[in-house]
Amino acid sequence: MKFKSIKANLSSNQILKRSQPLLNKKVRAATSNRLDISVNYLIGAQERTNDIANPFGRLFNFTKSYWAAYGINIDRNGSTSYRCTERGTYCLESLSCPGNARMAQLTDLIFNGGFADGHRVVTVIVAGKDVSFPSPTLGCTQTFGNKNKFGVIIYLSRDAIIGSDPYILAHEIGHALYVTGLNSNNKAGLIDNSIPGNLMNKIVPIKNPTLTEGQINAARKSIMLY
Repeated sequence: MKFKSIKANLSSNQILKRSQPLLNKKVRAATSNRLDISVNYLIGAQERTNDIANPFGRLFNFTKSYWAAYGINIDRNGSTSYRCTERGTYCLESLSCPGNARMAQLTDLIFNGGFADGHRVVTVIVAGKDVSFPSPTLGCTQTFGNKNKFGVIIYLSRDAIIGSDPYILAHEIGHALYVTGLNSNNKAGLIDNSIPGNLMNKIVPIKNPTLTEGQINAARKSIMLY
């Protein structure tokens, strides 16, 4: 996988290019405004799975409730834990947006094709302690592949799931819902913006963020839904 060098803002939606072709799957049209996510925990050598899984579970439930108010139903399509041992396969030294070589390698290992029962799945990767983005970034949503065959990955630092802003995952889900492939446009506004109090503001609000009517309509029409 190759990362396209784009200057990243807080939680900005970045574009990646994947060196290996993705499977060509037929995707069913959205019928119930449901979004599937697959969760992956990168557990540090001195951590327990629940050190990450429990706070993420609370953040997920908060995020699920937020988007449900706008008619988007988010489901977890399973979770998997990967333990980092010294110089191990599933170890990260740092996070960056749009990404680094180690993140690309892990994405290749973890990403399973991005489909379940004919619909697209957003892959969420949560890093363990002592692995973070350069401040102030807490998360990054990435797309890779091509217009018809692509995947969506959300990387979150541990600070994102235990920090003071409960809307970080909701913000990244907004990026995922807005993905249209590698030729995404920004007319509906589900990219980072500067609207005060808006969920997709580049500095994510910490209290009662809003969405515009255009953003809501774009999310409900997302090709990521089924």
